[in-house]
Amino acid sequence: MNQNKIRGGVLHPLRTIRKKQRDRMYELPGFRLIDLLNPYYIDRKTIYDFVQRSGGRYHGGDILDFGCGSRPYEKLFTCKTYTGCDIYVSGHPNDDKKADVYYDGHTLPFEAEHFDFILSTQVLEHVEDFEEIFGELVRVLKKNGILILTVPFCFEEHEKPYDFRRFTGFGIKKILEENGIEVLELEKSTNYKTAVMYMQCMYRDNQYRKKHTLYRFIARYVSCVVNNLKFILWESKRKSHQKEDDDMGINFFIIGKKRGSS
Repeated sequence: MNQNKIRGGVLHPLRTIRKKQRDRMYELPGFRLIDLLNPYYIDRKTIYDFVQRSGGRYHGGDILDFGCGSRPYEKLFTCKTYTGCDIYVSGHPNDDKKADVYYDGHTLPFEAEHFDFILSTQVLEHVEDFEEIFGELVRVLKKNGILILTVPFCFEEHEKPYDFRRFTGFGIKKILEENGIEVLELEKSTNYKTAVMYMQCMYRDNQYRKKHTLYRFIARYVSCVVNNLKFILWESKRKSHQKEDDDMGINFFIIGKKRGSS
């Protein structure tokens, strides 16, 4: 079977289904069998679960979703106001953005201590002037306000060329504390086992994108199904051992609180 056959022939419906699965974690909780075909399932499921837990604990008041994109987590929060903020020029298509406010890359157009909560998921790696913007986030957060944050540790370059950094747990904790944020919680999204399973899915997906062959097409889906099944079966066991000393994770999940005095 040639490349054109794979791209546009009998396998096209499966490609269309898998493409839709890239974003399904942003739309619906729970699990469907079709999720097994999603190479990003492990990453997005763990982020969704973290934000859902956070939304259940921290609610009311005014929320800023910094780097909101399509506002995938808005429905998980009960609040007075929910403000989406993004930037015009980025590696993410503008058609998918549902921002209330666009900022200039330097200054957030809000008064100081305006928000009770700030949510930012997988965004800070794309901020070019990181120190400046992080200072702005702290500025617009009220004293004793809550910062809900996810940042990548083990992830491919994406939204090129607007991908500038990765974070360690020690690094992001130091940045937060130096900017007046007390770290209440900091955890890895996965352990070694699940991080390796996720990277296998990503590797097969990347290989198929580089060269469309029937073998790589099959390997891509087999990898997704096998590793996502392993993740689902092992996740409950992993959660019962959250305190284990494991140095690998895909992302870091952080809850921080702005100190009462500047």
